[in-house]
Amino acid sequence: MSFWKWSRTAANNATADGSINWAEGQAPSTVNDSARAMMAAASKYRDDVAGAIATAGSASAYTLASFQVFDTLAHMDGAMIAFTAHAGNGGACTLNVDGLGAKPLRSAPSTEIIAHDLRQPVQPHRDHLRRRRRRDHVQPPRPARLSLGRQGRHGRQKPRV
Repeated sequence: MSFWKWSRTAANNATADGSINWAEGQAPSTVNDSARAMMAAASKYRDDVAGAIATAGSASAYTLASFQVFDTLAHMDGAMIAFTAHAGNGGACTLNVDGLGAKPLRSAPSTEIIAHDLRQPVQPHRDHLRRRRRRDHVQPPRPARLSLGRQGRHGRQKPRV
């Protein structure tokens, strides 16, 4: 149950994914399971593009396991996966997704990434966070006073703030 199994041609989707059954005349008892399976497929895609995946491997040979679990490079063609690097790179490096083989990681076609393009996430020190909270502390907004206005000197409504 993954997006890459689905076809742009509606008729081809009748048997594209064994966990989803939207066949004509399907039993009412299968509707909930099919809807939940579609929700799971959408969640896998969401997590693949949200940066929820952390890499493993080395600083020159990254590996990762996608939530959609691609089975071939052909099925992965055109797919987008966002990840968090576990370590900064020291120069040109490769990425191996779902064990399908290492491919060069590039910033543009035929342009290898350079050293330090990928960075390991940094956790701010606790004291820094404390100072930042204090410095950025803003008074909570006062509740707005709503009024229909009051009569001014010349009988016009005068706004009240």
